[in-house]
Amino acid sequence: MNILLSSPLLSCLVALLTQASSSSSYEALTSFEDNNNNNNEFIRSRRLETLYEYRLVLEATTPLEDDYERCIGWEEQVNPENFTWWNLRIELPDDAQVTSGMYISDVTTALKEDGIIQPYNKTQSFDLFNYTFTSASSTPTIRLNLNNAVLVDTYTFDDFDDDGQEQQVKQFSVWCLPFFWAVSPTLTLSMTQTVGDESSPPSSFSDDDDTSAAFNVHR
Repeated sequence: MNILLSSPLLSCLVALLTQASSSSSYEALTSFEDNNNNNNEFIRSRRLETLYEYRLVLEATTPLEDDYERCIGWEEQVNPENFTWWNLRIELPDDAQVTSGMYISDVTTALKEDGIIQPYNKTQSFDLFNYTFTSASSTPTIRLNLNNAVLVDTYTFDDFDDDGQEQQVKQFSVWCLPFFWAVSPTLTLSMTQTVGDESSPPSSFSDDDDTSAAFNVHR
């Protein structure tokens, strides 16, 4: 059945349809603009997030204790001449992006006999690990396990000096007979902090890089 609309009624209907269409278009446009603004704000916040650049160095020394001269013998499991560094595992902050670095591969071996041997009384530091990475954290936390220790050590660097440097120390002990503390193998963790680029994303090693596998480096 056909219905013939009068001109006034037709004009009123067209006006209502036009208004509804405009309102719907306005709401869709507003919603799109809100979402776009939210996305831009998120991107802007990520770009403005301050990235700190860190350099972490692990240095090994084997200084003697005063009682070393009083040693008259050594227990069977103690080497009287040197100390072995082995089974090193490091976890960087969760958001760390490694930009460069090196380490002595022997220090990551799971077997003590394949580790790095350092003679006693070596007070000049020897670098086992040297990495540069970026992180948004101003107080980075490092987790470390060495020489198959039962517990994992946690180091939080939150007291940088005016030069952006901080050191923390892990000390081992070698005992001789008759029960003297003879040698103090020492691992010094040195962290240097600088403010990195706030706009450019850092580069990183690829996922198949050997350094990531060896040290459980978190991305």
